[in-house]
Amino acid sequence: SQLCYICAIPNSPEYYNPYKHPERAVIRRDKILGDMLELDFITKEQYDEAIAEEIVIEKPEYQFNDYLSTYAIDCSTRYIMGKDGFEFRYSFDNMTDYNEYKALYEEAYTSANYKLVTSGYRIYTTLDPNIQGQMQLVIDEQLAFDSEIDEETQMYSLQGALTVIDNSNNKVVALIGGRSQEDKPEIYGLNRAYQSYRQPGSTIKPLVVYTPALMTGYTPDSLVMNISISAAKVKGTNVQELTGDVMTLRSALEHSKNGVAWQIFDKFGANYCMEFAEGLRFSSLCPNDYFNSSSLGGLTYGTTTVEMAGAYNSLYNHGKFTEPTCIDKFIDKEGNNIYEEESPTTVYSEKAADTMVDMMTGVLTRGTAAKLGWYRNTDMIAACKTGTTNQSKDGWLCGFTPYYTVSVWVGYDTPRELSGLYGATYPGQIWKEAMLLLNTDKEIITEFEKTQAYYEPIAAYGDLPEYVYEVYMPGRDDSEILSGTYTVHDYRLDRWIGESVSDATLAMTYVDMNDERWAYEVTDYYYKGVALINTIRSASYKEELQIELDRVHNEVIALYNQVHPGVLQ
Repeated sequence: SQLCYICAIPNSPEYYNPYKHPERAVIRRDKILGDMLELDFITKEQYDEAIAEEIVIEKPEYQFNDYLSTYAIDCSTRYIMGKDGFEFRYSFDNMTDYNEYKALYEEAYTSANYKLVTSGYRIYTTLDPNIQGQMQLVIDEQLAFDSEIDEETQMYSLQGALTVIDNSNNKVVALIGGRSQEDKPEIYGLNRAYQSYRQPGSTIKPLVVYTPALMTGYTPDSLVMNISISAAKVKGTNVQELTGDVMTLRSALEHSKNGVAWQIFDKFGANYCMEFAEGLRFSSLCPNDYFNSSSLGGLTYGTTTVEMAGAYNSLYNHGKFTEPTCIDKFIDKEGNNIYEEESPTTVYSEKAADTMVDMMTGVLTRGTAAKLGWYRNTDMIAACKTGTTNQSKDGWLCGFTPYYTVSVWVGYDTPRELSGLYGATYPGQIWKEAMLLLNTDKEIITEFEKTQAYYEPIAAYGDLPEYVYEVYMPGRDDSEILSGTYTVHDYRLDRWIGESVSDATLAMTYVDMNDERWAYEVTDYYYKGVALINTIRSASYKEELQIELDRVHNEVIALYNQVHPGVLQ
């Protein structure tokens, strides 16, 4: 009876999974016994005895009672899935497609996990118990102010998660899945670092808004507008016609201006921007995420600290992404190492990634994380981005030094508001203390390494965004000659640069005339416009833009002299 039961399972291991569906294999066992009786392989008495035997399945309990072990098991299981041919996907045609894939994923994961724990593998990891202990202490100490216990789980209500990647090998060396509680080994049943998917807030902006924009020709000095999000959400609104405070792209990132991120995301479109999240292998992306709200981190299911650490590590690595894992060696029962390192994939251009890293350094000096006082504690260069979701339900800080990438999340397991929770408060303090410990005794580095591409001028402002082809000479080929050597592509490029000139022109009119730096800011916008105009090929269009720039410049000066007579010399 037991032999036939076992023989029933391989025909469809998941369908006949004895732990999940023990009754299904019994039906097939009975069929096998009937076939054996029919072929006279067994007697009627043997058949009756076997059919009557009750099958009892004893499921072994594999105890992995710490965050390092549970994550190592997850990485190993996913590796087996890949070795067995499972195709991981990160984009879907519709929600039905998404849900069907998730069902297939769970089935393959269960099968691979069973194979993992029954095949005699020995797995070596990059996880460091010493670093783990330090990081756990940081989480525990920084969140000790809140001792509320969840009545249902008997765990701390306020929780945190953290992931550390060693930039020298791009491997996970530590991850914290929650706060410690004495005499409660069951806390390890949920490893929030890779199992809790939460909305990332503004930490998503460098990944799906600003670095993608830099790849199309934006620079840190590009002028952008902080439009009204409320106005942008009104049905039927043309987001690109909205105006707002004018600032540089660098300033928008440093101060986490939501209106700028929304406007840029809308300009390029969700399909373009979300391709980068797909390339970073955000595993819970779904078709409902391809809307402007994703520019602010409003993802349907969210992401984890492991995924965010991997994404930010790609920025540090000049745009090359390595999927986070802790596996170092994977030894089978014959003693062979079957682990093969995956080659990094290019998600961002080197220039765009290096530029984004440079921009993010300002978050710690002038931006939303300046109050952390990073440089009052060390001279080690660092870059980061803060993130807070609506009603302060989730707080994030993700960033790196030349040695480590660290992502931190703080919030409640059942999302609710926490007064004072922002990216730079509790998550920021955890990130800061963790980074200071990680970088202790490391040689001080004061600048991030940059590729040669960073120093090269933008070649033809990169690839033109899709909307340019829809607005300027739609349907015509880039290479078509318009006059002499002037092509359709040149025309489109000129018009696209002209949009930035128009932004600079408009920006002069938005400078507050009561600001003591009015003259400096207006002059700065004017010469940014001039610099852009000088890159345009068409002489007539160049003249047209220069005339308009001069006209507005003269008008704002004249108006200023009326308001503040005798101030300008």
